[in-house]
Amino acid sequence: MVASLRGIFLLAALYALAGCLALQTAVPPGYAAPLFPPAGIALAAVLIYGRRLLPGVFVGALVVQFMAARQSGLDPLQIWHFLLLSSLGATLQALFAHFLARRLLGDGNALDCPQSVIRFVAVVAPVGCLISPSAGTALLLLSGAITFADSLFTWVNWWAGDTLGVLI
Repeated sequence: MVASLRGIFLLAALYALAGCLALQTAVPPGYAAPLFPPAGIALAAVLIYGRRLLPGVFVGALVVQFMAARQSGLDPLQIWHFLLLSSLGATLQALFAHFLARRLLGDGNALDCPQSVIRFVAVVAPVGCLISPSAGTALLLLSGAITFADSLFTWVNWWAGDTLGVLI
């Protein structure tokens, strides 16, 4: 139990630190970073140590969402429910990518042959990273943080950042 709590805390801290650093590269008008390593950190942790670390993804994502809201000039306390839902989206994304990897690569998650590498690069990373950008962009629209005209740019930038983060 203590090892799990330590793992959750460590994952949350790594996710939050990497996420806050990645936010420094966020491109206006949205607050999506063009490279977001925490998506890869979350998937790697869940693949290696199991789904029991998913609460660490949620907590780390919540810290990043809070910082992103402040950086964008939003009051996090007024949109706390959107921040919680967006953090849930990041957590569900890690779970979904974990599911895809286990399904397409097997239990060992070995990337030791061309077929498994191709499956990871062509399916697990890009398809596994659809949830957080979709949920996050929709929530940004609903909260009024971005306009409809900016939503496609925000979604593509968010998806590309998460996908590149997983690939790295």
